[in-house]
Amino acid sequence: MKNKICFIMPVYPPHYEYARQFIASYFKYNFKEQADLAFVFSDEKDLDSFVEINFWGYYHAILLPEILNVSREDGIINIKKFFALQFLQGKYDYFIVIDAESELIKNVDLQQLCDEFYDLKILFGNHTRNNNLCITEQAKKFFNDKFNIENDRLYLWFNQPCIYKDTFLKDFFDIIGFHSLEDFSKLVFHTFDYYIYMYYLIFYRNFQIIDIEVDSIWGFLEGIGEFYPQSEKYKDLQFMLCREHLYKSLNQEKLFLFIHKRNLEVKPTIKEKVIIKEKPTPSIYLVSAKDRIHNHLAYKLGFAMILNSKSFLGYIRMPYVLSYIKEAHQKEQKEYQARITKNPKLKLPKLESYADY
Repeated sequence: MKNKICFIMPVYPPHYEYARQFIASYFKYNFKEQADLAFVFSDEKDLDSFVEINFWGYYHAILLPEILNVSREDGIINIKKFFALQFLQGKYDYFIVIDAESELIKNVDLQQLCDEFYDLKILFGNHTRNNNLCITEQAKKFFNDKFNIENDRLYLWFNQPCIYKDTFLKDFFDIIGFHSLEDFSKLVFHTFDYYIYMYYLIFYRNFQIIDIEVDSIWGFLEGIGEFYPQSEKYKDLQFMLCREHLYKSLNQEKLFLFIHKRNLEVKPTIKEKVIIKEKPTPSIYLVSAKDRIHNHLAYKLGFAMILNSKSFLGYIRMPYVLSYIKEAHQKEQKEYQARITKNPKLKLPKLESYADY
């Protein structure tokens, strides 16, 4: 096989238009000379409908076994990614796993970027204004007692491309205990595939976390809502991806990928620490009644108790975790009350008004 890199994209019918746009950018910037494409489908019906709108022959089509075809809440997105990695293992040097809502924006030397990523051993993290324990704790559970992470509170998701190194995959899957199809049941919605792999890189491959020095709602480069720089450091760091409307604010030398092409109507703004302005309610809490319920303090505390009760170390740190969650929730609610006092239109609708109530 000529190319040493493969893009892996899980896809399903509602996102086929995003996939088409990615394919267009793939050919526009001549990435076919560097990387192959692999699309992961839930079943033959999805594959057949994809083939009807995209000519066959330039990509791998990977079908998920029926036993793994579960719901979104049960982690099918993460399952598709890990299954594709195991399916293609040994065929490439690197795999870059992406979501359908992505777009290539210029031609770069992918091999060089991937090599540099593993030479530098750096992961970018930012401070987040949301409770990310449901994500980080799910990833940590695959590594027993290896929890000593410097800058543990920094959020890593979508601050770097999901680049997997083929020669690490066997060791990685052995360590997290993925040996058969039954092991995929360990994945749920919040077991983000690359978060597990980033912890592997930290614990076993000496990767370090670098503080971007930005306070954001979630991952800084996801571009959700406002972000609050603590310094000018983020302007000089060499990121490889971002959301489109952050592009002009960043060092563009290595930027080659736009992410989260959907929902671009909410534009982020830079907030200086000395300026106090109205902050929009995070859109993640407006999606559904389920999301609203998951943001209740009782749910957050209960979820944290369940996660931490699974190990002796978890029991020891549980009081501190619960105290942190309560403090963060009270701060979030105080800020929310201040916002709706200033602008009543920002008040969240009643739960009964959501489609999934």
